[in-house]
Amino acid sequence: MKKLLFAIPLFLILSMCTSDDVTDYDCSAVTCAPNFSNLYLELIDDESGENLLANETYPTSDITISGNETIEFSIQVVSEKSVLTLSDSEWDTGTYDYVLSIGNENSLDLTLKLERSGGEGCCSNTLLLDSFEIDGKVQEEDTYLTYKIPINNID
Repeated sequence: MKKLLFAIPLFLILSMCTSDDVTDYDCSAVTCAPNFSNLYLELIDDESGENLLANETYPTSDITISGNETIEFSIQVVSEKSVLTLSDSEWDTGTYDYVLSIGNENSLDLTLKLERSGGEGCCSNTLLLDSFEIDGKVQEEDTYLTYKIPINNID
């Protein structure tokens, strides 16, 4: 009888738990990485290492990018470096191919692979840069989402 009195409340408590419970996350104190929205390219002289945007060797009028009509670029100062900032309002998961032309002699094939973070909770489903390639070679970040791109400055 004592076992039955113990088992009945235990059974009732366990039967009230379901796997269909929706978890509400309190994300008010969580800082997540932002969605990927900008790629920063520092164009450097392949011999001297000098920043070719800072010294105005290549103004925006000498730079073009093609591959998607919604791609935009500008020259900005980010972390005290002049960089070419690329952005596209239509970026989502997938692969994006562009051709970046700098001056008369430099043409680079850019490939961005974007993915979303998995999981659940406050920072799930964030758009991230999975890889960045130039002419088929995977690039390594110099600083957060900033890549040094050596340019043969022969123009």
